Amino acid sequence: MKQAAEKGIAELTIDIAFPALIFTNIIKDFDLNMLKQYLIVPVSALIITVISIAIIFLISNLFGYSKKEKEEFTFVTVFSNNIFVGAPICYALFGPQGLILAILYDFGMQLILWTVGIWILKDSSQNSESNFFANIFSPPIIGLLLGLTVVFSGISLPGAISNITESIGGITVPLAMIFIGLQLAKSTISEVMGNKKIYLLSVLRLLVFPGIVYFSLSLFPIQALLRGVMTILAAMPVFASSSVIMEKYGHKSDFASAAIFATIVFMGFTLPIFIWLTV
Repeated sequence: MKQAAEKGIAELTIDIAFPALIFTNIIKDFDLNMLKQYLIVPVSALIITVISIAIIFLISNLFGYSKKEKEEFTFVTVFSNNIFVGAPICYALFGPQGLILAILYDFGMQLILWTVGIWILKDSSQNSESNFFANIFSPPIIGLLLGLTVVFSGISLPGAISNITESIGGITVPLAMIFIGLQLAKSTISEVMGNKKIYLLSVLRLLVFPGIVYFSLSLFPIQALLRGVMTILAAMPVFASSSVIMEKYGHKSDFASAAIFATIVFMGFTLPIFIWLTV
């Protein structure tokens, strides 16, 4: 019964709530001129995410992880919490433009998450052949494409529709937190904090990745605002719905839940370093 409830929460979050949240953020905060001006941000996020996947696969090989461990470790480590944690922080540090840039950055990352990321999980957890291109049309990507269609076409949606999608999207975080809580309740603090892979993941997620992003972007003539936002987002904790996604695609979600918990705690010590560098 408990396992069925966990799976139901995962399905509701990924297939309904999260697409509504993405759609609402796009139609509320984007416009065509802004998208053209800041196109470099989602493109950079896409490149950063792909390079991060390659780096994690290499490190996983060095540590001798099994194929399944490597794929799960890669998925959990690479994708960051840009919307639930990153966007509010960017808004506080950089103002409204920081919020818009955070959403644009997340767009680039989401494209990789729901294609390459899901392909990695499905490839390792299912015996049937995984269709890479089918992942492009997953519910979150459909939410992204519908939102962009509304922005590009200039369609003015009725207030009732936007209110409904905003309300549905608003349950994403509570649902994800409920699921994470269910997972954390099955573990003790020693199990969460005593896992060596959690420490490795936290160093990569909170120090190595943002350090690489900051110093790499310093080599290019890019606006300080854009570099600051991308560095801060690279320093965010593990993607909030990663444990839900792991469960949905047939993997144990305990490691993802522990990683979410640990990186949120450790971020309090690492994020000030990158705020000092960028603000």
